[in-house]
Amino acid sequence: MQIPILIEPKEGGGFRARCALYDLTIEDSSRDEALARMERVIMERRKAGAEWYMLQVGPPQKLSDLAGSHNPDDPVIEEWKQAVEDYRREVDSGPDFPWLEQSSPA
Repeated sequence: MQIPILIEPKEGGGFRARCALYDLTIEDSSRDEALARMERVIMERRKAGAEWYMLQVGPPQKLSDLAGSHNPDDPVIEEWKQAVEDYRREVDSGPDFPWLEQSSPA
């Protein structure tokens, strides 16, 4: 799962990492440590039962509003991805023009 984090230098030194989705702010002397601490805190909260829920309020205004709205852990999505991979492998391993392989009427 990817979560947007705003990381910015602090006046006087150090860095501040903010995650609006979890309402967290982490401050540390280095950028990498601020991000590492942010990840640890988010994972602790998730282990304690915090979860994301996508709430649709009213109809989407445009198609781009739907982008990324599915649950990435949904088993149906994983089955769909696997089916697409299987189909691509099947097509890639077959003849370039499968309709030419059909027998002609006698």
